Amino acid sequence: MKRWNDWMALLIMASLAYQCDQTTAPMRDGYHQTPEPSRVAEAPPGETPARSIQPGTPPTPPRSSSTPTPTIPPQTRFITLKDKPIAQIDDNHLDELSGITPASIDNEFWGHNDKGNGADLFRFDTRGKVRQTVKLENGENEDWEAISRGPRGALYIGGFGDNDRNREECVIIKLNEPGADVKKTKTYTRYRFEYSDGLAHNCEAMAWIGGKIFLFIKEENVYAPPSPIFVLDGLREDRMNVARARGALDARGTVTDAFYDARTHTLAILTYSHIALFHVERESDLHMPPRTIAKADLGQCEGLCIKDGDLYVSNENGDLWKWRLADLQ
Repeated sequence: MKRWNDWMALLIMASLAYQCDQTTAPMRDGYHQTPEPSRVAEAPPGETPARSIQPGTPPTPPRSSSTPTPTIPPQTRFITLKDKPIAQIDDNHLDELSGITPASIDNEFWGHNDKGNGADLFRFDTRGKVRQTVKLENGENEDWEAISRGPRGALYIGGFGDNDRNREECVIIKLNEPGADVKKTKTYTRYRFEYSDGLAHNCEAMAWIGGKIFLFIKEENVYAPPSPIFVLDGLREDRMNVARARGALDARGTVTDAFYDARTHTLAILTYSHIALFHVERESDLHMPPRTIAKADLGQCEGLCIKDGDLYVSNENGDLWKWRLADLQ
């Protein structure tokens, strides 16, 4: 019996010795070894310590400084404008004012009548007094809807109104600003254009942005707020010009005029219910929401421009409004 007890004691001691050896010995011959805990090297003062990376975990690539930050659309500001006009144009010959643009003379503008009237331009001031009338000889008011100043000061008249949407071509007329004593002129150029989608569109608004003419379509946005945009990269007299489709503008209303102020990068859009202001430094900004929606009850307003930091709006009755642009932004 004593021999049996001695034998069992030896077996127990040998088993305990083997288990202790496996726990403390380094890995060899495929046996398990408990890994040492990962360590983070101490970094010099002011530096970020190196991260511990576990075996089999791919490192996270650092964020590149050139990775573009997503653009967050600005929040639209809503305001209501006081609707008392500063003047009314009292002239029997200018009784359906459809477009306005700044004249080179302080506090004065050029404007024109709508379809069914003569091919005449009118220069008037902020008191509503017509100072000059210029007739385009052999010209025709082909549903004139807008007037704008080009980069070099020339006047551009947009003959592209099309309520019935059946015109095969539209026109833009270019002429140098008439001198103060000019009553009629034959010196103007007529450019024809069509839309790239092959359809007829009713347009009442154009603006010069970055040396190109942008057209903002009226009829499609009566029930769907975005207004289709077309652009003319240039104008040539010897061929049919093509206005290319360039997406849509979030005008939120029926567009009746437009003006771009290069000094403040402000695109002002006029509708029957409000004025929408956009900050535009590049073409892609045309697809951003408006910075400001300024609500106003101005009647059938179809003329808008910015001059010397002020925003002016006119309607077909000859009423003229004025607001400080900085107060609207």
